[in-house]
Amino acid sequence: MRSIVDARREEGRDLLWVLLECASIVVSGLRLRWSRWGGLRLGVGASAVTVGRWRAALRQLRRAPVFAVGAVATLGVAAGTGAAVFGLVQGAWLRPPDYERPSELVFLWHTDEETGERLRPSGPDVAAIRDGTGAFSSLAFINGVTDGSFAQATGPVGHVRIATAAPGLFRTLGVAPALGRSLAIGLDLEEAPAAERVVISDGLWQSALGADPDVVGATVLLNGSPVIVEGVLPAGFRLVLPPDAGLAIPVDVWVPLADPLETLRRADGRQTDRDSDNSGVAIARLAPGVTLTEARSEAQAVWQRMAADFPGAGRGGLAISVRPLHADATAHVRGLFRALLTGVALLFLIACLNVSTLVLARGLQRRPEFTVRRALGAHSRDLLRQLSAETGLLVLLAGVLGVAVASASGRVLVAWAPAELTGLAPWSWDPVALVGAAATAGLLLLGFGIAPALRLGRAADLDGRDLRRGSVSGGARRVLVLCEVAVSVVLVLAAGLLFRTALELRGVRPGFDPEGAVSFSVSLRAPDRFQGPGDRARFVRGVTDAVSTLPGVSAAGVIVGLPLGGDRWSQPWGERGTPPDEWGNGRADFRAVSSGYFEAMGVALRAGRAFSSDEDLREERRVAVVDVSLAEELVRGGRALGHSITFPLDGSVVEAEIVGIVEHVRHHDLDADGAPTIYVPYRQEASRDASFVVRAQGDLDELAGQLRGVLERMAPEVPVYGMAPLTATVGRAQAPTRFALTLMVLFAAFGVLASAAGLYGVLAFDVTRRTGEIGLRMALGASAGAVQRHTLIDGLRFALAGVVAGVFAAWVLAPGLEPLLFGVGSRDAATWAGSVLVVLVVAFLSSWLPSRRASRLSPSTALRGS
Repeated sequence: MRSIVDARREEGRDLLWVLLECASIVVSGLRLRWSRWGGLRLGVGASAVTVGRWRAALRQLRRAPVFAVGAVATLGVAAGTGAAVFGLVQGAWLRPPDYERPSELVFLWHTDEETGERLRPSGPDVAAIRDGTGAFSSLAFINGVTDGSFAQATGPVGHVRIATAAPGLFRTLGVAPALGRSLAIGLDLEEAPAAERVVISDGLWQSALGADPDVVGATVLLNGSPVIVEGVLPAGFRLVLPPDAGLAIPVDVWVPLADPLETLRRADGRQTDRDSDNSGVAIARLAPGVTLTEARSEAQAVWQRMAADFPGAGRGGLAISVRPLHADATAHVRGLFRALLTGVALLFLIACLNVSTLVLARGLQRRPEFTVRRALGAHSRDLLRQLSAETGLLVLLAGVLGVAVASASGRVLVAWAPAELTGLAPWSWDPVALVGAAATAGLLLLGFGIAPALRLGRAADLDGRDLRRGSVSGGARRVLVLCEVAVSVVLVLAAGLLFRTALELRGVRPGFDPEGAVSFSVSLRAPDRFQGPGDRARFVRGVTDAVSTLPGVSAAGVIVGLPLGGDRWSQPWGERGTPPDEWGNGRADFRAVSSGYFEAMGVALRAGRAFSSDEDLREERRVAVVDVSLAEELVRGGRALGHSITFPLDGSVVEAEIVGIVEHVRHHDLDADGAPTIYVPYRQEASRDASFVVRAQGDLDELAGQLRGVLERMAPEVPVYGMAPLTATVGRAQAPTRFALTLMVLFAAFGVLASAAGLYGVLAFDVTRRTGEIGLRMALGASAGAVQRHTLIDGLRFALAGVVAGVFAAWVLAPGLEPLLFGVGSRDAATWAGSVLVVLVVAFLSSWLPSRRASRLSPSTALRGS
């Protein structure tokens, strides 16, 4: 009889052999070869696994279909889901944009030193930094993105987004066109550009021009004017910008800026109106050998000299910040993606733990088989090889299922994910990521399979003396399920916190009533019809009058910059008689609206009046409506009506009397109050981009068709876009939270079910293994209730240990959810208590079923069976 020391020594040699076998498989790969001893063999180097062993592994899995299906399904679903989520995260966050050496690209911003708010720099400021420092090898400037119309000479009019860029953009990004040139006169040269030449996106080329290979040099109509297509950008090109850049993406048409950057500044030195905005997004490429810190220092030095030379140009209180392009553009999704990666990693961990319990349970069931095989002369190494083959087959089948699950769930993720996530980059398979995921899953599962294999081999070597106890394997299974319960607590808590956040966001009052209202936008850029502000104001008034006559319509109005639409227009302001130099650093959101807008939008009038219909067409005196936030800031509890404020508009500083006060509206985000708002009549700032809001009773889909009919009759050349209920606009603002909540709920449900199944399996197996013991106790007088209580308490004590471990892990990980939460802290006591209660209830149910079964055992039957 062999000693335990000898068994341990051989166990170590067997473990070393298994590890070398796995390494050989990974390094050398599988290949078929003929052996003079065994015919066709599937092998790796000198150590080959016979086809017969794989066939035997398949037969073993067929004999245990529940085990095989459960293990393959659990691991395949978890691995496939993880691969799909990783594909989304990699495309939208981890993978840098497809620019030349993207790590060298940076954004330039103005930063308010008092509030921390980021502002877009002006063209002249960017030009001064470009000329005053050697930190950048090239610098590009995107003046703005507007909406417009696009058509072929005889085709229908479509809506497009048009970006205006200064020279050097595509050269700075390192992007070459797929067809033609990137504006040989314009965007990649320093000479004055030719405004009639444009570059279009691959998407527009495909959809509007039918992927015509001869499109270069063709003439198309942009906003009703003929332009020449100079080039087509590559299919993978995307302009990557942070949300606070205030520019709508993706862009369809690129137009060169007609004026040098130095001439974009207005006389008062500030950003003024929307149609001749002097600010934009600046993108620079670091010069060779220049670090980010050095670039910041040089740019700030230039900025300080400019502020000293021109103290009245609105530069006071502002600094220049230089930030890495990729990190800055994806900062708003970083917290979400970190949470998703953590969640899917925990999901995968639970799946591996669950499969481990299945492997251990099956190993315990097969101990008599291994004892017999060992007695017939089989070596423990042969047993380990057979178990390795069975584990490898499970990994292979789970991998095949994982590929199918990843493909299907990837498409679902793209359909579910909000546009700000999928718009950064498309979801795609990454071979390296897939191979890495498969290798990780395989190694984990092989590791879980090797441990019981070694234990089984040692148990067989010891002549079956450990077969009756099973304490070590049973303890290992309990530890694995305890870990499952702990991970489930973390996932349930994350889902609970996101659920509370979703409830808080639903309860947020955006400052307007989205129910029963429809919005749509138009672009008024036809050269022969909307040249002057009066032309645009009369057209807008005509549309609102026509819309107001539709059945069920109670109000209609226009706004420049629809709330939650991504439009950002902020400016400094001051009290009457205060020169611009003394306005301070306070800024306000500006919106131009027509009469009827506040009623159509459902914005409550708190004092005074709204704009009149006469103010839609005539500009007799400057008036303004402010929200309660600005009124409170202006008079500190006094009466703001009748006060006058000053601000830049139409190239000069204007003064306007406050005639009304309305409810504060959250224009940018539901989870932030935002800046105070100043409203001016649309006639005073008749932008070419306008959004209509119509409030009505009845079917909103039918109303949308009627609205399109009105626009088609009045201006068929005007593109109408973005028509949707206001509830959909609010829903888009909540989309990232809903997306994260949906995934976390699914992850948590999977984790809870898996841990419940694991807990049930452990207790049920213990009841089966201890049938004789239970029968003996009942024969000696133990009641059925006592047996049930003993089994139930055993399971709950075990689950409680997992809950304690999970609470500790959650306490460490919870702060990572802070960027996604609103209205609830990451350590909210009620949410924590509810999450723990959910896991304990599931654990109770999982423990109660086996305990009930144990209490119903017949003593005579149990003793006879044992």
